[in-house]
Amino acid sequence: MNQETQTPPAPTPDMPIENSSAVPTSLTDAGHEFYWKVAESFASRVKTIFASESSLTAAWTAHFPAIPFDRTDKWNLILQRELSSVWGVDGPPVKSSMTAFDRTQVLHFLADLLDYNLFSQVLLNLQSWALLRYRADTADADTKALEAKWAGKSPSPLDAKAKMFKAASDTEQIDFNQDLSTLKSLKIIAGLSPAVSFRVSAIGTTPALVDSCNLSMLGVGGDPYLVVPPDWRAYYFTWDAAPEVVQLNEAEGTWLASGIDYPFTSKSGGDILNTVLAVRHLTVSLYQALEAAQRVVLPRMNSILLLTTAPDAAIRQIHTDLQREYAWPMTLSERSRFV
Repeated sequence: MNQETQTPPAPTPDMPIENSSAVPTSLTDAGHEFYWKVAESFASRVKTIFASESSLTAAWTAHFPAIPFDRTDKWNLILQRELSSVWGVDGPPVKSSMTAFDRTQVLHFLADLLDYNLFSQVLLNLQSWALLRYRADTADADTKALEAKWAGKSPSPLDAKAKMFKAASDTEQIDFNQDLSTLKSLKIIAGLSPAVSFRVSAIGTTPALVDSCNLSMLGVGGDPYLVVPPDWRAYYFTWDAAPEVVQLNEAEGTWLASGIDYPFTSKSGGDILNTVLAVRHLTVSLYQALEAAQRVVLPRMNSILLLTTAPDAAIRQIHTDLQREYAWPMTLSERSRFV
């Protein structure tokens, strides 16, 4: 396992994502102006859908009128359908259906038209998850082995209400945490589906990192089960704490986030909001930094999993650059996170 940690210099800069309605020169040179046009139209539609709780509900009802509203399930389908609708109007006349390449190109330009909160929610629901697979063939045997290992012991990771030791102080507690993470991960892996949908949150509300298959909850115990495709690499960006990216507006009782032009409300005092926005911002920056390579990004509260075809040297340079840009100490490791 390769690993690398650096402490970046202060101070923390403000890092807004710049939006522009001008067609990029590189795009016109390539003769692909329609990608930009589709991205512009889709960005407008996304802003309308995410404007409020009622607009999210209206979008859900338009696609699934017979099913009660759910903010986690089926949003991959809803956003795919909305993008296909825009493509039918603004895409090339000779190409009625989008390919995976087309969708990736639209996402590339969409990142310049939406803030990182909205774009990350769209990205997670539209990027292809076909290459993210976990090996489940030994799940039963591994679970039985852990059951035998902890039989008759207390506390045990097999206990119904077992919880991690927050500050594992000895080998047994570290072992307990590892095995508990593995047991929880195996339960999630057993129920995984390629049709994963990520939770959506209206503008100004906390955009939780939650999905229909619990990929966002897979702990370090699931890392050994990740299947990395040939010619791809798996990396983890991990950290102990996220930098401060939100500030309280005491007069309004709302929170303001760097690079976003609307306020947020938070019932948790801003801590969870701060973490999820910092992680979403980092996720978008990482995604954009790898535009020349194939990639899949999966953000979690304390890590980001990256699957990519980019060379190792490029990833390590990006890791260094992001640390410096965010003033955010983080660890880069390959294949597995640290325990």
